[in-house]
Order: sequence, then C-alpha cells, then structure tokens
Amino acid sequence: MHQSNNFPLEGPRDGARRRRRLAFAWLLLSGGAAPLSALLDPSLAAPRAASHVAPLFADEGEATPIGGRVADVRYVDLDGAAGRLSDHALAAALVVVVRVAGSPDAAESGARIAAFEADFAPQRIAFLHVDPSATSDAARAAADAAAHRFGAPTVLDRAGRFARVLKLEREDDVALLDAARRLRWRGPLGPRAVAALRALLAGERVEPAPSGGSGRPLVLAPPDAAPPEGTASEVTAPAVTWSNRIAALTAARCERCHCSGGAGPFPLSSAEEFAGAADMIRAVLQADLMPPWVATADSGPFRDSLRLLPEEKLDLLRWLQEGAPVGDPDFRHEPLVAPRGWQIGEPDLIVESPRSVPIPSTGIVDYLTLDAPSGLAEDRWVSAVQILCEHPEVCHHIGVRQIPPGGRGQEFVAFYLPGTGPSVFPEGFALQLKAGATIRFDFHYTPNGAAVEERTRIGFKFAKEPPQQRINGRILARNVPLRIPAGDPAHEVVYEHEIAFDTSLRRLIPHMHLRGRSVEVELIAPDGTVTRPLTLARWDPDWQFVYEFETPLAVAAGSRIRCRHLFDNSAANPRNPDPSVSVRGGPQIWDEMACIYFESFNRADLPPPKWRGQPAAGRKRGGQEGGANGDAVDPEDG
Repeated sequence: MHQSNNFPLEGPRDGARRRRRLAFAWLLLSGGAAPLSALLDPSLAAPRAASHVAPLFADEGEATPIGGRVADVRYVDLDGAAGRLSDHALAAALVVVVRVAGSPDAAESGARIAAFEADFAPQRIAFLHVDPSATSDAARAAADAAAHRFGAPTVLDRAGRFARVLKLEREDDVALLDAARRLRWRGPLGPRAVAALRALLAGERVEPAPSGGSGRPLVLAPPDAAPPEGTASEVTAPAVTWSNRIAALTAARCERCHCSGGAGPFPLSSAEEFAGAADMIRAVLQADLMPPWVATADSGPFRDSLRLLPEEKLDLLRWLQEGAPVGDPDFRHEPLVAPRGWQIGEPDLIVESPRSVPIPSTGIVDYLTLDAPSGLAEDRWVSAVQILCEHPEVCHHIGVRQIPPGGRGQEFVAFYLPGTGPSVFPEGFALQLKAGATIRFDFHYTPNGAAVEERTRIGFKFAKEPPQQRINGRILARNVPLRIPAGDPAHEVVYEHEIAFDTSLRRLIPHMHLRGRSVEVELIAPDGTVTRPLTLARWDPDWQFVYEFETPLAVAAGSRIRCRHLFDNSAANPRNPDPSVSVRGGPQIWDEMACIYFESFNRADLPPPKWRGQPAAGRKRGGQEGGANGDAVDPEDG
C-alpha cells in the first residue's frame, strides 16, 4: 500500500492567512464587486442552496437582459467543429461579433474587427464571429475570414438564434460576456465597445451602450423557421452535476485540503458549499490560483497531482455557471475528514524531539535544529514513517535526517508537509535506519495567533522482511556561497551533480524562499540527451510540493542532474522583504536557499550508492564556503 506525500511543503496553514490570500485574490479579480465578509469570516458565509444561485437564461425568442446569463448555445463553425458558449469559460471574456461577409460595409468593418481582436489578443479574450443573416453563405464567409486573417471561429446562424438571445440588431453589433457567461454589454463596435471590454477586464463598472447604431439592420429568418444543417442551436449542453461528475473530481483535486479539519480555510464537500462560494471559486480557477499546483503540464507525470486538466476545469466552471446542480437526489458523497494520530498503526519505534518548543502567538521563530538518539542497537529497514505534530497549525515544515555514528552519510528520512499523510513505501521498498543513528529534527515554525508548546515525534514501522529495493535520499545544492545582488530581477543559480551509479529517480523536492522565481531540473544522459522531468515556471513559496513520479525514471551511471534556480530580488517581487539588500544563503525565511531533494532507489543487497558530487573547483570545507544554507555541503553527506 503506497501513500504519496504530494502535499504542500510550505504554505499558510491557518485559516485566517488563507482567507486573507483568497480575499486579496478576489479583490484583484473582481474589482471588489463581491462582498468579502464571507471570505474573511466563514461564519458569515452560510451555504446557499443550489437553487438560489440558478442562472438566468433567456427563453427561446427572448433577449437576455444585461447582467443575465446566456444560454449555453451550441454551434458548428465553418471548419465543421462543434462547440458551445461554455467552451470559452477559461477565457477572461467572450466577445461575440456580428460579421456579415456579403454586406457593402464588410471591407471597412473587417479592418476594425481585426484591429479590435489584435488589441486584446494578449489578454485571454475569446472571440466568436456570428453571421445571423438568413442568406449567409459558407464559401463567402470563409473567403472573408481568410482575407482579413481572423483568428476567431465563424458561425453561420441562419436561424438567427444568436442574434435573438443576445439582441444583436445591426451589422456592427458586438456582445461582451464575462467568464460566468453573463451578458455585460452589447452595442456597436467602436471606442465604447473597447472601453466596455477594458472596464470588464479591470473589474470596473461597465458603462451602458448608447441606443441604436449606424450599422445596417440585420435581416433575420422568422423565429419559427427550422434551422438549416450546421447552424447554431439553442439546445443546452448535457448537464454536468454534482452526482455524475463534480463530486469525484473535487474529491481528487480539492477536498484533500478543503475538508473538515484540513489545511483549507473552509470545506468543499458538497454542492451547497461550492454554490455558497461560487463567484470566488470561479475567479481563482480562471486565474490558476487554485488548485495550487505549479509544475508545468509537460513535467512528470506525478502521483496525486492536483492539476486540473482543461476539460476538468471547463466542467467545473460550467457546473458553477449552471448553479451547481446536485443531479441524482439519492447520490451520497462521504465527506473527507482530515486524519489525526498515527496513520501507520502503532509505530515500532518512536523518537521524540528532546524538548518542547514554545511558539509565541506572533512574531518570527528562528529556524531550529534539535537532535535525539534513536536508541537502535542494530540496522533496521523502515517500511513506513510519519512525523506527528501536537500543533500542526504552527508547523511550517519539518525535515528529519538520520546522522550515523561518526557524522558522515546523513540522509533525510521524512518530511512533514502541511496536510500530508505518512510515507508508506511500496511493497518490497524500504529505507535503512542505521544502528546508533542520531535523529535530527529541522523545524520551521510560524506563529498562528495563539501561544503553544510544540513537541514533535517521528514514528517508524519496520519491514517484516528485507526489501528488494533501498530508498536513498540526498539534498543537492551548489557548493559555493549563495549571493543574490540587491535589485537583481533575474539572478540565476545553476549547479550539477554527477550520478555515478545506475538508479531509479522516485521523487524531487525543490526548495527556495521568498525571492524564488522559477526552477528547472534537467537530466543529462551519458549520450548528451537532455530531459526535463520538473519545471516550475512560477515559484510560489506558499505552495511547495513533493513531486513523486507515477513511474520512476531510470537514470544511467554517468548521467548528470542540473538544477536551475531563478531569483527575483527586485522591487517588482511583491514577496521581497527588502530589495535594497544583497541576499545570502541561510535557513531563515529572509535568507535564501537553492537546493533540491533527490530520492532514488537501488537494489537493497548492494552497498548504498556513492555520489561523486561536483568538480572540486569552488569547494571549501569547514563551513567557510558552503551550500545554500551557509554550511559546507558535501553530496556524500547529503
């Protein structure tokens, strides 16, 4: 039985700080249009029944009022691709443009439409061209789109249903829909349309359009005319409901943190809870703030990834737009409850930190290292390990290493990550705990508003039989001092380590602090082939994860691992505590680190593999120069 540690390594555990982050995100995304009381105080956010947030749709033949939600209109474009309005839910806004290719005004209006699209192309705006005239011609429309190099799909709506639902009356009309498919503005293409779209994107008030327009009136087919083949249809898409799709999706992507007793500031275990926070959830989904998975799509693949696939995000957004319908009334979803206590069973060995640590209600607690004897008289194989905190709400993260007698060959054995479970290794895999080893706890605490005494324990379950595969873990870092110049927006730290043995890479955990900007990990095979198993294009110190590969990566002897850390020590970095100072390596949050945990496995009947490390140039011993934490780092020492 395997349980991965794919959870945040560093992040805001306390609900107050999380709510402040979400509230700030909502302020940025909504322009303050929604009340924040429910974000800042969950007691004020009584869940609303799904029926209370039912979307407003126009009936057939009726125009959608400004502020109303538009029906999820289906269409087939000129290329034969089927679509619907909700396909554009990931865009910041959707602009529906009337385009009548055969009109006498087509040449002049085509240039204005092309310029309009070009102006907003970098801002995640979706465009849809609709020809609602009863006499629209496919060949003529295709030639028109090619001549003006339109990038948007074109729909022939000979039945005029787009025009009726959006109340498009003239050839120069456009309609602006927000990401929730609400109609926010309609009127003639021109400066007022540009201003309305900019206001919509900024979360500001959208001024109403002037009445009338200079464009030619549209000639529509009678409302009761049968729609020709391939035209728009107002039939809504098959319903996505809590019971048939969303419950399973959110259990895998959201509920791990957003559960009773979890790291999230509020639970998301029911359709009603989603409906009560629908606007905020929609905003953070569209801004890619949640789920907080920062590895790029071409990394991995990883076990227990929180990444929402594009089709999953669309389904979730459509469901919220439709009012979070429950679906099957008999469906039952068992809410997740954050586990407590020993999840590996009663440990065979428990090692306790040597003393309690007083955590004040406020302020900064220095990074702390404490040692405790393991008491082991012989080597033992460990099949499961868990760090147990008395007060997890103040534990920023905890690393535990074993230091064998003599002090060389130290190895990480476990991490505590907010919201994590234990490390339960696959059958036949184990790490070795050495006889007489010292257990070293590295603590990073963050006050949470209440003074507590924290005492941490680590529990080990021993394997009943010797394993076939040995788990090996090493911290890799650059063996020269880390110095980031003041004001530098793109300071790069690069280091390589040679892997002198055949192995299988199991997990990676990169680490930086507040100036971190991005991380890239490359594997360079002996033949020079380069792969990139992990890229974090946007570093977020509040969300640091264990990246465990779905299938371990085979690494041949003679390969090299190259790590690139990019730092932003400029005033443009909103997390930077002081861009006017140069930053050195160190354990405190205002210092910096550039390192990565590399976990692999090898045959257990062979001696532990030895690292060759970096070239000797630039290395000094005795702490005069060292790795990212300011101490001498030898790869063989971990």
